[in-house]
Amino acid sequence: MRYETLLKLTLIPMIALFWISLVTIALSALYWIYGDWVVPRYAKIYKNPTTRQGEVDDVFIDFTTPATDASIVAGCLGVMTAIGAFVAFIKLRSQQMDSAYNAANRRFWNGFVFLLCASVIGSALAALITYFTDVGNDQFGCLRQNSGRSGKTTFVNALCSRERAACGFLKEHLPRQPSTSALDIARNDLTCTMTVAVKWLQPVLIVVTLLLVAMFAAQAFVRKRTRDERTEKDFDVDIDAGVVTPM
Repeated sequence: MRYETLLKLTLIPMIALFWISLVTIALSALYWIYGDWVVPRYAKIYKNPTTRQGEVDDVFIDFTTPATDASIVAGCLGVMTAIGAFVAFIKLRSQQMDSAYNAANRRFWNGFVFLLCASVIGSALAALITYFTDVGNDQFGCLRQNSGRSGKTTFVNALCSRERAACGFLKEHLPRQPSTSALDIARNDLTCTMTVAVKWLQPVLIVVTLLLVAMFAAQAFVRKRTRDERTEKDFDVDIDAGVVTPM
């Protein structure tokens, strides 16, 4: 396969990376907004839920941020990598890049893409790991800390990731609150769906970025192997006369 074909094929993972990264950023921002300002973060948990009397935990949820931050960073780096790879594509498609004079430029643009891709893979992998490791000490994966007590009421701060709060604690306890509306429950379900979607977009980002690396590496390899052959075909060489003329 000609290097020109391989170079054109890099547009496929490039475009995919751009749009997947944008979706990751948009969903991360949306579930951040929903979780922090739209969905209620407060619940009363009775020791005896049937009678709703006696000992009660007054729980307020605070969110941990590493998973969300890492997802947004991965998305931003993905957009930047897609744009940088497109610039490299524009530069590398020129036939003048085959000259020995431009050897350093070829290495620079290929290396530039590889470096950008490495940053995306690293940040997406960090985000994915954080989604699974940001776990607290209760059954929902939240870290509970008692902040005080008044009579039969214990005030509790629950520190949770946004995914574990929406898909675990709030999904369980929000419908049991008298003040909760059907719209609150629907918004929490949407928040849960968005957090899970962003989590599983991270391995998709990694795979697409690896594909982009493979395509750029393949075109660089083929271009290097066939450069002498292609440059010879561009000239008519008269060895006896010592003349080299373009064809």
